[in-house]
Amino acid sequence: MITTPLTALMVYVRGAMLLVLLPTLKINLVNVIAGGHWFLQLQIALLDAICPMRAAPCPKPRTPQPAPRTSQPAPRTSQPAPRTPHLA
Repeated sequence: MITTPLTALMVYVRGAMLLVLLPTLKINLVNVIAGGHWFLQLQIALLDAICPMRAAPCPKPRTPQPAPRTSQPAPRTSQPAPRTPHLA
């Protein structure tokens, strides 16, 4: 008998997880029964059911492209920069 709302929530969440994972588990368990190394394949099937994105390759981080080099140097100003007097 469900006594607290928290217990009801846990039962609901557990049922929803089973509904989501059942097709994946069924397909993987068929592969496990047909395969030879059943224990290893069972672990792989459980990992795939828990984390389906594990099989997808990780996206490579983009490297920043270097700025294109200009063949001309920066133009020089004819006047030197004004000097600031140092306070003693």
